[in-house]
Amino acid sequence: VQAYNAIDGYYRKLNNERKEEVARNSSDADDFDLEARDVVRCFEHAMVVIVGEQTVFRNVVAPSAVRGFEDGDFTENYRAALSSAYSHVAACVMERVVRIVESTFYKQAKAAAGNVLGAGAASAAGLRILDGVRILGPTLAKHCDLSDQKAGMIKTEESKAASTLCIELHRVTVKGCQKAMENLTVNIIDDPLEGARYRPSNAGVASVSSEVVTAIRMISKFTSAYKTVSKRRALSWDPQTGDSAGDLDAFSKYIVSKLCKNLEEKSKYYLKDGGFVAEGKRHIFIIVNMHFLLEKLKAPSQQFSGRKSRRVPVSADLDGEEDYKITGSWFKQKVGGVLEKEKAAYLDIWQTLNEHIVQVESGINEKERNRLLKARFSGFIEGFERLYFTHNKLIVSDDSLCRDMRVLVKEKFLHRYSNFFETYSIVQFSKKKQDEYIKYKPEKVEGMINELFEPPVQNYS
Repeated sequence: VQAYNAIDGYYRKLNNERKEEVARNSSDADDFDLEARDVVRCFEHAMVVIVGEQTVFRNVVAPSAVRGFEDGDFTENYRAALSSAYSHVAACVMERVVRIVESTFYKQAKAAAGNVLGAGAASAAGLRILDGVRILGPTLAKHCDLSDQKAGMIKTEESKAASTLCIELHRVTVKGCQKAMENLTVNIIDDPLEGARYRPSNAGVASVSSEVVTAIRMISKFTSAYKTVSKRRALSWDPQTGDSAGDLDAFSKYIVSKLCKNLEEKSKYYLKDGGFVAEGKRHIFIIVNMHFLLEKLKAPSQQFSGRKSRRVPVSADLDGEEDYKITGSWFKQKVGGVLEKEKAAYLDIWQTLNEHIVQVESGINEKERNRLLKARFSGFIEGFERLYFTHNKLIVSDDSLCRDMRVLVKEKFLHRYSNFFETYSIVQFSKKKQDEYIKYKPEKVEGMINELFEPPVQNYS
């Protein structure tokens, strides 16, 4: 009872202290991480308690098993009873530790339901606990088994209880980590498609994209713990076990693919919003989010230019990096491929302006020539204004992508328009409205394009 109370009281004390800290600084990611650290501290405290019990048995109780009894059978039974008694004490401690781990996984899974960032934090917390089991578990198991002749103990079925619970601790933790990561994938797949929080009205970076990046970085700190899970459990994204099991890259590939699918479904809802800009907004949404993923997760040697990635406010671990990058070629092929495809689709919208800037056939009479020039200049003006005054509401917050998109838009039609304007603006094809037809000089068009995708200026006055 005292051994059980020692670990139980210690856990309750840590739990109360953590609640006070979380109340001052509320963050799901940090809360889950702090809770996982407290569980690991319980492992350490359990070892202290068990080693203390072991010392008492070795130095006080066990010596009585090898002296004072002439009946050999009775001495052997006595030794077996002592071994079982010690195992019972250690088992009480280990049983409480196993329950602490189970309740932690349960509470975090419940708190993270429907929350991608919370599910990522819960997965990282579970892997942190598993790291503690990996490091401290073997030593705990060794101290739980005191059935050696030198100590005067004899191994019996009853004396195996504590050691069995050590194995159970490992099994429960591995299974809990698997479930936590599966919950993360489900939350990504089921992330809502509607609502300003999930699908920005300006086609900016979706919250799920940012949350998945943060989740991958948090989990990446525990590559060894992840490998422990993948080797022992057949995962939905990696059914191989043992030495054939994949590493963290396999999990990253799976959740990135599910994220891309979710973003694709979100983009379709822009079409339901209606309006001329809907198709362009759909493409810009995918472009912005794919670029965001590449900027934040692509390996440095292949890094897109842009702002430096933000650091994740969760402490680093033994074998991971906060600024984790995906080095697998699949990432460039998958995300980069989608990015280029959507860029091409978006630029095709601007390509339609070329339908109006076509050279006038030679050999036609002046009246027909003037009619064609009026139609083509007015068609360009109408098409350009419709595109510009709808697409200038779209925002690309990344400076490098913003500049890149402007250059690509200009490449689609501006050079051709410049030649068309230079050739025909000097022709008097309208007696009354000539200035209206040629009001968009190439320099003005270029200046207007350079204003596209600009984030609104924040006014702090």
